[in-house]
Amino acid sequence: MTAPEPVRRLSGIESELARTHARTRGGAQVTTLVTVAAVFGSAYLAQVVARWSAGFSALSMRIREEGDALWFHRGGDAGPAWTGQEEMPAARTPADLLAEEVNDSLRPGGPLWRLRIVHDRGEAATHFYLACHPAICDGYTAGRLVRVLLDTLFGEEPEQRGPRPFTEQLLPDCDELSYRALPPVAVPPAPAVPPSCAGPDEGGNPFRARPHGQVVWPLALSPRQSALLKRWCGQHLITVDQFFAAVLAVCFTRATGHDRVDVLTTVSLRQRYAESVRLSETGCCAHTLRTPLRITDGTLVEQARAYAASVAAADAAWRPPRAEPGRRGVPTPAGEAAAFGGAHRLRLSRTGNADTVLGGHVRRVTEFGTVVSHGTYASGSLHLSVFKGGLRLLLGLGGSADDRRVAEDVMRELADTVLRPPVGQLP
Repeated sequence: MTAPEPVRRLSGIESELARTHARTRGGAQVTTLVTVAAVFGSAYLAQVVARWSAGFSALSMRIREEGDALWFHRGGDAGPAWTGQEEMPAARTPADLLAEEVNDSLRPGGPLWRLRIVHDRGEAATHFYLACHPAICDGYTAGRLVRVLLDTLFGEEPEQRGPRPFTEQLLPDCDELSYRALPPVAVPPAPAVPPSCAGPDEGGNPFRARPHGQVVWPLALSPRQSALLKRWCGQHLITVDQFFAAVLAVCFTRATGHDRVDVLTTVSLRQRYAESVRLSETGCCAHTLRTPLRITDGTLVEQARAYAASVAAADAAWRPPRAEPGRRGVPTPAGEAAAFGGAHRLRLSRTGNADTVLGGHVRRVTEFGTVVSHGTYASGSLHLSVFKGGLRLLLGLGGSADDRRVAEDVMRELADTVLRPPVGQLP
């Protein structure tokens, strides 16, 4: 065993994500499911994973305290096995196993990724569940890792970005890059919080984030339904993302009896730096905006526009955090998880067009989706992507008995709103 080798200090963004992950029991962990319509031998898959993981510097890292800062280290004790293979359990679905992976958070100080491989011989398929620490993974990286895994699996040469053999370095420290701020945007009036809306630690909400974990519900729109929805959004001058943020917030507040939520929106920063030509490496280059949304009697379009205005103002005002010397990186005392977040937060994220990410492999893949865990600092999450021309949604909500009832109400109303025929006649 070799001694751990320090590689570089975590940037301000990466440090914040590491703290969030540690304090909130997996908050912002990125878990991706990809199902391939083929079966493989266990020994062959072990070789594939070894070659694939050796090609990314990010996958060899640990996060450790170094003096008064957090650092990426390479080497040292590899800890427990990073991968595992098993047969598909009876009476279980791929979504059930995805929820298990979402709720199994990577421990602080340990490996920054985990790959679970499930042989589904009855369906002549293989399911891959890739969980990544948020400090090394954003939407771009999740797709990049999956694409190279598939390239390796089917014996294709990964896209080269350096000398052979294939290697990809860790993203550079963004604290050392020049951030290009967006033009200022007028801040919309903050919504008033009614007295009936309990604060994050005051109780009163039947749907609080609990240690029981979250359940994952998939929802797929056909290419035709997706095209109709996109056209409807365009006619009303909103984006599909803004529409779904409004739908999720409205459905959630109706199910819980509250009229205000904070929406956590993940925004990519890969085009925000003057040196953006360098930001194609794996790692995390994104941040999360927290914007309040007061649900009124207005239409979904009005709610979506209110959300869009709040996000635009918050994004223009945002500046990259800097790693702070002297600030402990991963404290986990009892009670900090609750202090870090409230019970009325909903996370919205997306990976874009999976068809582009998968390339020629799209014909071999039967299922693809990503969930960004909300840990204990939010009540739910919705992740959007496009797969085979249709919108794919993965909704993650709390898993206790009471939470499940509310979550089922949210999913039922969300599906009814989105799929209401015809899609072009949404309110």
